[in-house]
Amino acid sequence: MFRSIAASTNQNGSLGRIAAIVPTFRLRHTLHQVRTLGRHSMTVSLSTCSSTNHYSHQQHDGSFGWSPIIGLGLMAAVAAATTSTTSTMMRGRCDAAEEVVEDPYDNLPEKDEPTQCSICLTYRQGPCRPYWRKVEACTKDNELPERKEGEKDDTDDDDDNAENNPDPPCLKYMMPWIDCASGYRNLYALIEMDTNYTEGIQDLESTSKGFCWAPGKEPKVDWQPWQDYVELLNPEWKVPRSSPKNDQQEQQQRQHFWKSLDHSEDPEIVQVEATVATTMVGGGVLECAYAVDQNGDVIGFAYGTKPSEAAKGETKETSEMTTMTIRLVPSRTRQVVLAAAYTYAADDSKKKKPTTSSEKSDDDAVESHVYKSRPFHLDMVADRKSKINIARGAA
Repeated sequence: MFRSIAASTNQNGSLGRIAAIVPTFRLRHTLHQVRTLGRHSMTVSLSTCSSTNHYSHQQHDGSFGWSPIIGLGLMAAVAAATTSTTSTMMRGRCDAAEEVVEDPYDNLPEKDEPTQCSICLTYRQGPCRPYWRKVEACTKDNELPERKEGEKDDTDDDDDNAENNPDPPCLKYMMPWIDCASGYRNLYALIEMDTNYTEGIQDLESTSKGFCWAPGKEPKVDWQPWQDYVELLNPEWKVPRSSPKNDQQEQQQRQHFWKSLDHSEDPEIVQVEATVATTMVGGGVLECAYAVDQNGDVIGFAYGTKPSEAAKGETKETSEMTTMTIRLVPSRTRQVVLAAAYTYAADDSKKKKPTTSSEKSDDDAVESHVYKSRPFHLDMVADRKSKINIARGAA
């Protein structure tokens, strides 16, 4: 029902093994090379010239082991000759590197290939799409062969062997994408929730029974980060204006929530946490918890227990809680509704009984109950002196 990042990437073959193609030690080695170059006084390009410059400094740093008395004069002469020769080599290699090489991924088809890869579906959208599409295409073209059982994984090499291996072919595409994604962390958190959970929640609510939480079982929200934001960082904050009902419905059909945000910079987000009970009276097991805004857009999600566990009918009520992070967008969010789906083993009367000897019994049948809270209005919870906060503090 909901897309699982780990599962879907594994289903997608090469695209799910990006970490294998670009192992961590290679990235560390690349950063080490950059830091090494930065310590030298010579300013060179980090392309073809980097290897020549690295080699020349190794000669200066480690090749002279003579005594100081004999070596001083010779070192000066050899250093001058080496520098002159190296400079000539560097100029020649840099001139050759200036030749423009056509990027095979500059003109990718606009239409994306079908996939169930969560990270692919997330980053195919938004401002980092141009960078991600090159990563995805390059990764697919350089797919690692499937390892047979018992074979050693080449990506498990030690860091000491990193200098003997060339940089991964997709590294030059990975770095721009990482830079872009790092600059839009908040936006892609919203895109990820919309991509992975919106449809699943809609399906869940359409096929589940609706209930209210029993007293003392409703989720608890720590609103302090939001209260601090309004009081200290943005005291002029006001409730965002709502669109007319008809326009709002059309907007929901026309575009997703995150698309209406300004993408010239990462949107501002305030995170609060809610705790939800992992079990419910009657043997219900938390399948998932989620939070939606006034338009039904998902702004928080947390997994619970697999429905298959509830089918066993052995779950006992506990006091354990699941924590869910809710992302409030000050420029858009007006109110928050908390919800949770609890899975119950179906009653024996509702289980399908086999009519033939070959038909299996329906012993694993389950049903979902969705519990929803009343709306939390952000202007009210921001006021520490409001009745709702005073009542919560007394409780």
